Amino acid sequence: MIPKSHQTLPAWTYTSDAFLELEKRHLFLNNWQLICHSSNIPNPGDYFTFNFFNERLVAIRNESDEINVFHNVCSHRATKLLEDDGNCGKRIRCPYHAWSYDLSGNLKSVPHEEQFKNFDKVDHNLKPVQMEIFLGFIFSKIKPSSAPSVADQFNPY
Repeated sequence: MIPKSHQTLPAWTYTSDAFLELEKRHLFLNNWQLICHSSNIPNPGDYFTFNFFNERLVAIRNESDEINVFHNVCSHRATKLLEDDGNCGKRIRCPYHAWSYDLSGNLKSVPHEEQFKNFDKVDHNLKPVQMEIFLGFIFSKIKPSSAPSVADQFNPY
């Protein structure tokens, strides 16, 4: 029998901003979060945006039929790249300065690139987020951690 004092969290934890920040740092950002099902993005260029605790993410299918998850911000000025859900064609194009990325997150085009000294596009690819696909469901983990794989977590069930 569980003692009554251990059955629920204290009421203040449900409304405390400080407790939420603690959960965010030590629980939510370090563990797998469900983004969508792979059937939501069946074709190359299909994407699904996801906001989680002020982190803007996008799951996108590339030309090789692989799914990647990236931070949904341009590496130049952190502008949001994709809105809602849809298909972006063969390129992800920043609405601010028109930097464009391929569907694998590689920076491909920078207007007036010659104005940037010692500029290497490889240093400005989209920032990937750790992800796994389990039974078609796409999960991501924003901060690296030692949390077991999604499959290992669901395996006992």
